[in-house]
Amino acid sequence: MKEKQRSTLSISTLVHFLSWILAIQLIFDFHGLFYSFQGLFHPEEPFFDEAFLLIPLMLILFYGNSHFLIPKFISRQKVLVYFLILIVSLLAFMAIGYGSYLIFTQAGFYFGMDDVELLDSLLVSWVLTIGVSSSVGLVKLVRENHELRKKAEKEQKRAELKYLSEQVNPHFLFNTLNAIYSLSSEENAPKTTEAILLLSEIMRYPIKEGKHEKVKLSNEITFIQKYIDLQRIRLGNEYPISFRIEGEEKDFDVAPFLFIPIVENAFKYGISKTDFTEVNVVFHFGVDEFSLRVSNSYQDRTTKMSEKFGLLNLRERLELIYPEKHELEIQETQEKFSVSLSIKS
Repeated sequence: MKEKQRSTLSISTLVHFLSWILAIQLIFDFHGLFYSFQGLFHPEEPFFDEAFLLIPLMLILFYGNSHFLIPKFISRQKVLVYFLILIVSLLAFMAIGYGSYLIFTQAGFYFGMDDVELLDSLLVSWVLTIGVSSSVGLVKLVRENHELRKKAEKEQKRAELKYLSEQVNPHFLFNTLNAIYSLSSEENAPKTTEAILLLSEIMRYPIKEGKHEKVKLSNEITFIQKYIDLQRIRLGNEYPISFRIEGEEKDFDVAPFLFIPIVENAFKYGISKTDFTEVNVVFHFGVDEFSLRVSNSYQDRTTKMSEKFGLLNLRERLELIYPEKHELEIQETQEKFSVSLSIKS
C-alpha cells in the first residue's frame, strides 16, 4: 500500500512539474526569460521582467487554492467563506505584485510595462490561476471523495458481514437458545414467545437494513432496544440495565451498525455471573446532533476493552463516514468503562 502511495505521489509530482514547464513556456517563453535573467545584471540599466514577479505569486496562489482552500472550505460546504477568502487573495495578490514592482523600480530596475499594464497582468494572472487551480482542486476533491465513499462502503459491508457472522456464531446461538430453553422449562409460553420473537427480529434487521448506506436513527434505536430487551430476558428483570432516550426525538439518517459494537461490548465485558453490575445506555437528542452514552462496570481488567471488540474498527468507520462530524470518547477506570459517541447531522 505504501509503495503504491509513493508511486502515485511521484507520478503526480512529475505531472505537476511538466505541466508548469509547459505553462511557463506558453505564457512567458523560456527563451525570453533566459535573456531577461541576463538583464538583471546589466551594469547600466538592470531589467526586471514581470514574469519573475508573476511566476512565484502564481505558484503560491495555485497550490494554496487547490490544496488548501478547496479541501478546507468547499468540501465542508463553506462556499461563502471560500469566496470571501478569494476576494482577500485577489487584493493580496495585487498588493504584493504592485508593491514588489515599486520596490524594484526604486532600487534602479526598470520594467517593460507601466503601472496600469502591470496591474492588468496581475489581474489576468490571478483569474487564470484561480480558474485552473479550482478545476484541479475540485477534480482532486471529487476523486478523493469517491475513494473515501468506496472505502466506507467496503468497511460497511465488512461490518455487516462480521455482525451477521457473530450473530449466527454457534456460541451466541447456544447461549441464547439455552436461556430460552430454561425459560420454557419454568413456565408455559409468554417469556419464551417474547424471547424467540426478539431474537428473530434482531437476526432479521441486518439482512433488511444492512444493505442500505443510511437508515433511520429510530430504526437503529429500536434495534438496540430489542437487543437490550433480549438481554433482560436472559439476565432477568432484576438485573440493573437502564435504557432511556433524552431530548426531543428527531429522525436523523445514520449509517447502520454504528451503535451495536458499543452496546455489545457493555454486555460482553460488563456482565458478572456473581454480582449485579450496572449497564446504562442513553440516547440523547440535541439541536443538530445526537449521541449515545454507554457505561458498565469493568469485569475483565486483563485487556483493554477498546481492543477487545469492534471499537477500533468503529473508529475507522466513523473517520470514513463522518469526518470531523463525530466524537468518540472512551474512558476507563478500575471499576467502570464508558463510551460516548456523538454525531452531527
